[in-house]
Amino acid sequence: MNCSVLGRALLSTLMLCVGVASADPRSDLQLSLSVAPNPQQASYADPKSHFLVLLRNHGGHDRRIWETSNSWGYFNLFFELTDSAGRKWVIKKRDTIFTVNLPSFITIVPGQIYIFDVYFGNEREWQGLPLQRVESQPVQIRALYDSQPTPESKGSDVWTGHLESPIVNLTFVK
Repeated sequence: MNCSVLGRALLSTLMLCVGVASADPRSDLQLSLSVAPNPQQASYADPKSHFLVLLRNHGGHDRRIWETSNSWGYFNLFFELTDSAGRKWVIKKRDTIFTVNLPSFITIVPGQIYIFDVYFGNEREWQGLPLQRVESQPVQIRALYDSQPTPESKGSDVWTGHLESPIVNLTFVK
């Protein structure tokens, strides 16, 4: 087999793989997640302490994500923490009961950023935080966003997939 035939065969294989990976042209990785505005410190000393996580649409199409007020979106955002000794924690939302639970979504237009305002100080909402009161600790934090495919996500054209923010070094304070 000569190089041009091999090249065409390889290109066809790559195109097939890309086609399988992104059969829906809007399912590519045109969303990004970041902890912002790159804080030096994250405090959760009280329920008003907060920081921001940004979900940006870099693509050319609207993206829908589940609202956090329903069971389809409530648990989607969570965090991984690692301390200097290599210990890891997963910080996620506590279980809750939805008295009204309808699949509602937010549309993020191209170039737009959706802001999650995260209040780790609200201990009724978040679990897995490692510190006791009046402690501080340098950690690495990464935000993660998972949206699983469901009949509702398909019917409402809501984005599904997994996103991870870059790791941010900060001091956790309680």
